[in-house]
Amino acid sequence: AFGLVYGLAGGTVGHVVWPDIATPIGAATLAYFLVNVGTVAVAVALSARERIAYVWHHDFLWGAPSYFVAAGAAVLAAAAVDRSAYAFIPLALTSMYVTYRTYQAYAWRLEDERRHREIIESLNEGMFVLTHGKVVELWNDAMERITSIGRQHVLNRELFEAIPALLDTSISPAVAAALEGATATELQRVEFMAGGTSRILHVRLLPFAGGLTGFVSDITDRTAAEEALRVSEERYALALAGANDGIWDWDPANGVMYFSLRWKAMLGLTPDETTSNPTEWFGRVHA
Repeated sequence: AFGLVYGLAGGTVGHVVWPDIATPIGAATLAYFLVNVGTVAVAVALSARERIAYVWHHDFLWGAPSYFVAAGAAVLAAAAVDRSAYAFIPLALTSMYVTYRTYQAYAWRLEDERRHREIIESLNEGMFVLTHGKVVELWNDAMERITSIGRQHVLNRELFEAIPALLDTSISPAVAAALEGATATELQRVEFMAGGTSRILHVRLLPFAGGLTGFVSDITDRTAAEEALRVSEERYALALAGANDGIWDWDPANGVMYFSLRWKAMLGLTPDETTSNPTEWFGRVHA
């Protein structure tokens, strides 16, 4: 791509003529950058299931200057050799070294982001990141699973514009308050329709300098289990209250005894006269 565009733009092989060579070199460098980095950006976007434009702008566009600096250094070195101006070669080498270090930092940044992305995607807890403008910058796999909403639908969009249903929940005022007051917020119970099914979510909102990070857990099954246990305990309590039998229960593992009110009444005890301590009770028992 570099050689093709260089030739089409009027570039020649042989003596380096400045500034005639500037346009062919600039066009060829731009083509090389677009093809090389663009291909990688497309591959990363497809593998991460993110928008290509977002990945391009966020992860790759900032590295463009290094390509043109390197091309300029190469032209400078070629011109110096062509004109036997060897005193300029160290200047070209310095530029090339700076470009190398910049590219190295760029590669490290991509590797760090790749590791961070892998860690985020491995979380069982849903995680999303908003800017101060409430634009979604991150939406991990767990968020897709919990909400049944793909990241393609929300990334680079205002959260409540992408998911209007959230406006009817406590998340909307909590996000505004967290961004405005820069204080962490916890929502114990948020009801949300996900894929036609009502889900109960636990949400934590943690503001930072650039916006807000949210962590979401699906507690639907746990809440249902707790509700079932509460109903069962209420029924058990009603059954005890309606029965004419005195009931006691001893839990040796935890060292606790339970006595129904009827049991205490049968023994002539007031409701508060004995405790759940087994030692205190056995002290009342006579052989």
